[in-house]
Amino acid sequence: MFQNYRPISLTSIAHKAIEKIVVRRLNYYLETNGFIAKGQAGFRSSRSTNQHFALQSQCVKDALDNNHVLTAVFIDLKSAYDNVWREVRYGSSLLKSKILKTCLPQGAVSSCSLFNIYINDLITKIREIIGVKCLLYADDLVFWTISEKVNAVKSIETKLSAALNALGVWCDINNMEVNLNKSYCLTFSLMHRNLNLQLKYKSIRIPVCDNFKYLGVTFDRKLTWKHHVEDISNLAMKRLNALKRLAGARGGCSGQTMLQTYHTFILPLLTYCCEPLVVAGENVLVSLEKIQNQSLQLLLEL
Repeated sequence: MFQNYRPISLTSIAHKAIEKIVVRRLNYYLETNGFIAKGQAGFRSSRSTNQHFALQSQCVKDALDNNHVLTAVFIDLKSAYDNVWREVRYGSSLLKSKILKTCLPQGAVSSCSLFNIYINDLITKIREIIGVKCLLYADDLVFWTISEKVNAVKSIETKLSAALNALGVWCDINNMEVNLNKSYCLTFSLMHRNLNLQLKYKSIRIPVCDNFKYLGVTFDRKLTWKHHVEDISNLAMKRLNALKRLAGARGGCSGQTMLQTYHTFILPLLTYCCEPLVVAGENVLVSLEKIQNQSLQLLLEL
């Protein structure tokens, strides 16, 4: 039996055109009046994962530069789009229910904007807690607190526990569920040991990890980017070897095809959210330079 599914929106061209007009006006109204929280970067114009990731990594870097401890909790909402309630209160009564009582249709023009409206107050609830900051990219949530003292475990637990409690209340009200198998706590610090934090969500402990992949980028405790570079280097090398086989085949591929394949499958791995990597050590970036040099030799037939 399938458990996770939602309908696909199959509408006419005229329907989609009208829906786009409505959504464009809706987004303009939401943005100009500041209804969408600044911490939400998903499904918004002129925003991307690069900017979102750069903001998060800069907060971590600033904390480490000041020898502070930043503890972040990464939350995964289980089937977030499938659990959006369709019942809307208008005045003193609810609108009539449809056959599907939850979820947003996949492929619908309005789904992204409606989801941003639905989840918007989550950021507000968490930011009401003093000392806790929060960012959201669509349904990918991260909130953190910064401590000037490396041994302030109690203070960190108190603030983040309050944020987890607020998250639990919001989820109960809005029919959402946290996927505890994909939610983790990561402490960024220059200490050799990790903090043994006891953070719980509805009496279930949030696992503590040394590195975590967020929006396709792997964070590590000391922000060295070593694990992230290793991940993309291994994947890029596999694709480069496949590209070499195309070049080595009898007849081979044309130079234009090779270049287009490189730009499609290898270069995006090296450039995705690469801005914060400028602070990484030379010994960390050497593997990326090796892949780039081999790619140039292959494309230039050297």
